[in-house]
Amino acid sequence: MSNTLQPESILQEVSPNGTFEEVSPFDSDDIDDSNEEFHIASLTMEVKVPKEDWINFLTRYNDVFGKNYIGYWARGIKRNNDLGWLLWVDDEKHDFGEEPDLEKATQAWEAKTELPPNWHRLDQELAIRAYLAGVKRWGEDWFDGDHGDALGYDVVIQLALFGEVRYG
Repeated sequence: MSNTLQPESILQEVSPNGTFEEVSPFDSDDIDDSNEEFHIASLTMEVKVPKEDWINFLTRYNDVFGKNYIGYWARGIKRNNDLGWLLWVDDEKHDFGEEPDLEKATQAWEAKTELPPNWHRLDQELAIRAYLAGVKRWGEDWFDGDHGDALGYDVVIQLALFGEVRYG
């Protein structure tokens, strides 16, 4: 049994109202008695993800692409209210308008199919995963606390996209 929540298990199910539910309920098998000093148990919690201040901020506005947020490693190329942003990641190695595979990436983004390398979606699903990464890393009040700033946003978006912090 694993003693930590794995990144792929963070987002098991998101209800239409933007709350998170892990699909497996707690049972006695979730307790690890192998440690003599303490018990290790799994935790399932519901988290309310703010729509306007978080999801819409990431998926509808370009502020997140400022250099203090994720703009030093990512670029929003196209945006659509339903799809969010088509995101290009290359740490400023290509000039604007010279992103490789732009046409192919645009078609895949619009069709909701697999994107070429270095292309990503900054959509509602990613926004929710990023918010939950903040909860996992800093606690449920991270967004209204010390980490609800450009640096915190940068970290949780990277965690949601890559499973680690690669830049900054």
